Amino acid sequence: MELSAGTRGKPLLPGTDWEVSLSHSGPWVGLAITKGTAIGLDIEVVNEDWDPLPVTPLVLTPDEQRELLDIESSDRPWLFTRLWTRKEAVMKAIGKGLSPELSRIQVNTPYGTPVVCALPPSLQGQPPIRLVDLQDRPGALSSLAALTSGLVQVREHDGTALIRLKPLAGNVTRL
Repeated sequence: MELSAGTRGKPLLPGTDWEVSLSHSGPWVGLAITKGTAIGLDIEVVNEDWDPLPVTPLVLTPDEQRELLDIESSDRPWLFTRLWTRKEAVMKAIGKGLSPELSRIQVNTPYGTPVVCALPPSLQGQPPIRLVDLQDRPGALSSLAALTSGLVQVREHDGTALIRLKPLAGNVTRL
């Protein structure tokens, strides 16, 4: 199986209608694959020593910023990272990459079912967006976005054995 890069670097499986999204942060790597539905995956290590407040105007809506201010400072990196993974997953699914529009995408807080509450006018007209928070990893959070009105079923698998595989000739890795 060989991946190639599409527009804006989105991975593709040439000659198929499979959708692929990759993400990595720290020791974590995530790969999402589905057929016929645009998807985006983001995984991020939480930096518990970092204060996200200085960058929140660039990434969060005013409502999200207020919520971040209303919680304990020790919880802020976790909440910010959850909101970030949801927004980045949406942007990957839409195929836009990171942009100033992140601060105009409203997602609900991590305490309820993940949903996209609002999109800026420039991103409206997309198919419905379903969000799923994936299983928490030690020190990391991840989210998946799918452009579909249907049910999103996620099956998570440990890929440790895949990482141990030796690469074949060139840039192709046996999967």
